[in-house]
Amino acid sequence: MKIIKWKRFFELASEKHFKNYNGSQFRWNDMGRNLSSCIFLCYGPPGTGKTLTAESVAELLERPLWMLSIHELGVEPKVLKQKLAKILEISYAWKSVLYSMKPIFISKSVTQNDLNRNMMVGVFLRFLEYNQGMSSLLTTNLVANFDDAICSRISMFIHYTKLCPSERYNLWTNFIKHAGLSLKADDFIEYELNDREIRNDISIARTLVQNRNQGLSAGFVIDIIKTIEREK
Repeated sequence: MKIIKWKRFFELASEKHFKNYNGSQFRWNDMGRNLSSCIFLCYGPPGTGKTLTAESVAELLERPLWMLSIHELGVEPKVLKQKLAKILEISYAWKSVLYSMKPIFISKSVTQNDLNRNMMVGVFLRFLEYNQGMSSLLTTNLVANFDDAICSRISMFIHYTKLCPSERYNLWTNFIKHAGLSLKADDFIEYELNDREIRNDISIARTLVQNRNQGLSAGFVIDIIKTIEREK
């Protein structure tokens, strides 16, 4: 599927669910009454565009984006239910796009033989299934072993793969242009870096060069890349 089709799908699917909003007050106990949810699970390696997708969807729909870390929700089912209820109440009023980063509940390996965590999964499943016409995006670096109960509530899975040379070229070109540097992206695309690593390497190189009052060369940036990779 071409990128433009993905964009159109996100727009149509999300707008459909936003239209279910009727201005009434959200109540946790009303969840599940002839309402549906629109849940996208974006998964793959870090630095491949998952967060950017959430930001783009919110911008496309002209809706606020609520970026939520699942670790903010506590580790007890009762606390999770209370916090999710409050989040959904506010998000429903704002008609916002919910973006949850790295939800621990989606991995099958962390839910087996753990009563407390299974109870939390139950609460989270209710949130996934009946979030009152709002769009939600979940992102994770996990690439397999998703919990079956979670999977059945997902509207669509979007798999992000490692960046290919042409994608790395585009990223290097954009970052170099944004930084106002006289470098060529071709000198760096052989290094398998994601967007965060590329941005960080350029930032570090610029900082070091400024402190030394030197010009920024491709060789210097490559030295930075190799040094950081060696220390990982």
